[in-house]
Amino acid sequence: MSKKLGNFTLDVMEGEFTHYKKTTIIVMLGENGTGKTIFIRMLVTSGQGSTS
Repeated sequence: MSKKLGNFTLDVMEGEFTHYKKTTIIVMLGENGTGKTIFIRMLVTSGQGSTS
């Protein structure tokens, strides 16, 4: 599945995020402009990907 937001495309392997327990904390670190916010927006707004 992939999700496109503006010029940024995120490809996610199916099942990639299914192995975490409900209490798992995931941390994203990176410099300014590396796509952290875009990644979160894509996860929140993606019921389905832009392309399959």
